[in-house]
Amino acid sequence: SEVLIQLSELDFHSCSFITNQSISKYLLSHELIEIIDLRNCKITYKIFQLLTKYFPRLTTLYIGQTEDVSDRNSNVDEFFLKIYFDPKYYLKKPKLKYLSLEGIYTTTNNELIEELFHNSLTQSSEQIRFLDLSRNSSLNNLTYIDCFKHIHSLILYDILPDTIELAIDSICTLKALVLLDLSFTRRVHEPHNYSKPTITLAKLIKSLPKLLSLDISGTNLAGAFSFNSNEELAYIKKELSIDEHETFIIRSSIAGLLLLKHELDFLGLFDVEERGSARQWLPAKKVNMNK
Repeated sequence: SEVLIQLSELDFHSCSFITNQSISKYLLSHELIEIIDLRNCKITYKIFQLLTKYFPRLTTLYIGQTEDVSDRNSNVDEFFLKIYFDPKYYLKKPKLKYLSLEGIYTTTNNELIEELFHNSLTQSSEQIRFLDLSRNSSLNNLTYIDCFKHIHSLILYDILPDTIELAIDSICTLKALVLLDLSFTRRVHEPHNYSKPTITLAKLIKSLPKLLSLDISGTNLAGAFSFNSNEELAYIKKELSIDEHETFIIRSSIAGLLLLKHELDFLGLFDVEERGSARQWLPAKKVNMNK
């Protein structure tokens, strides 16, 4: 039958009856769709093939699970299926501006799944401004994230510090970045720490001049509670090859933030190690932390 109404948005958030088949049967004729929300739906990775072939005006896409699931049963892993995985079904949408691939779990390390993420992100990176990869247990490598040259918001909530550290140089190339979320849920997961928290944070601050919002909740990136600012700044300059005569005037009780050129709009310090809430100088207009 002829389509009488052309939709611009498909909001199927938590609609359990939405599957690959229902989308392919009823919705592919809607060419004006710009926003699709498929979070918590019964879809598989093969949906990427449909999304690539159809919906030419798509600019915003949400896929994955929005809640942590402690019992990662078959429902959670359904996106990847339990049979042979074919990486040719990756997403290719160069007009995307907002992309969320949140909470897409796997119980096994699968190089083909990693390839799907890699291909989907690099082939859809041209205009991306907002990217959310939170809680993806399959992500062990993000070094290719430097393909997002114009991104302003990057959400890496509950991505392991090991993965972040491997990709730190790539993240540091994202010069337009305004918001960076590296927070971690210590109450749910075993603690995972950065090997060089102060240097890692300082490197990010030095490399991302437009950064205004930073969330390091649940991590050890705040570093030691007590330190000598002059000594710590000298150490950071040496490690990052900064001219020893370059001056930094921001007062900070977090050593990694001593390189800030301006005050942040937001700083997330909830559940950080080393008494985040007791620190005197926190260079941000708004700070979220434990009471």
